[in-house]
Amino acid sequence: KTLSIRLKQGIFNLFNMSKALTNRNLPLAANKLQNSLRFLFGKGDWWKLNEILELEQEFGIRSVFHFHADSRRKTFRRWLFDPNYNIQENRIQTFIQELKDQGFIVGLHPSIDAWEGSGWIQDQKEYLEKNSGTEIRYCRQHWLRFSWRKTWKAQEKAGLRFDTTLMFNDRSGFRASAAVLRNPWNMEESRPHQLQALPSVLMDSHLNDYKHMEDDTRQEEIKYWLDECKAVKGEAAVLWHPHTLARDYGWMAGFKFMLQALNPE
Repeated sequence: KTLSIRLKQGIFNLFNMSKALTNRNLPLAANKLQNSLRFLFGKGDWWKLNEILELEQEFGIRSVFHFHADSRRKTFRRWLFDPNYNIQENRIQTFIQELKDQGFIVGLHPSIDAWEGSGWIQDQKEYLEKNSGTEIRYCRQHWLRFSWRKTWKAQEKAGLRFDTTLMFNDRSGFRASAAVLRNPWNMEESRPHQLQALPSVLMDSHLNDYKHMEDDTRQEEIKYWLDECKAVKGEAAVLWHPHTLARDYGWMAGFKFMLQALNPE
């Protein structure tokens, strides 16, 4: 639980509190104020990775775990927006080995500034490969920065072959108007990319930060989008951040419901 994420989530909750006050929703405003204070000043253990592994095994799910791996010294912007853990930390190294032993995929979470140039993406990919002992082919770009022309091109040039970045930042849905794994079009070279892109239809913050729902409504939302994919026999990704399962966020119930809805049985 770093200072940067305390500030980001604390301020975001204050912003939602002001919106609730504007709409004269006093109970919601009070809730957002309480959340903001908890993020800014509270203490908590955000290590939930082993718990995620146990839950996914229980529901028969094998997800991709994307790791941030950047050896550069932090600028203020990267400190504020990128993860601040160290990929060389012993606990993370042990967890990556456990992922590999159990057949999970290790992917790359590139830095916020590595969205248009292959050099930084390749450096981070190679740094993750060095510290994970596995070839990296999967990635998810930072959700705040994406370019139709530049991002896939940079990822492909860096040697990545599978991306799940494409989605709406603040709402669930089909940004590409389809649930299809495809080779996106390289506009500059008039050919398909070698890299495959799978759109993401759902993210945890869509259900909790940008919309204010009760548990049953949140479950209906999750089921709606997953059922849309199933109805057309489509393919799509969903994104859940591990630290949101901690008490500070309290999004564990939604995660468990999503795993249950994804269970192939």
